[in-house]
Amino acid sequence: MGFVRIRYGDYYKPNAGVVVQDLHDENAVISPMGSLRIFDPVPTMAKQEDLVHGGMLSGLNPADR
Repeated sequence: MGFVRIRYGDYYKPNAGVVVQDLHDENAVISPMGSLRIFDPVPTMAKQEDLVHGGMLSGLNPADR
């Protein structure tokens, strides 16, 4: 889906500027019909301060931003 893992449970989609936090195995289940169900995600839009030194996305390669 184009997301890059930035640390445990946190993912970033560079071309959309979306950050989704708190995605981990304890927040997902398989339904009786076999589909994946995700709950308790924290979606946000990346801000400029996230991309600078000390921000949650600062460790990414500039090409990945």
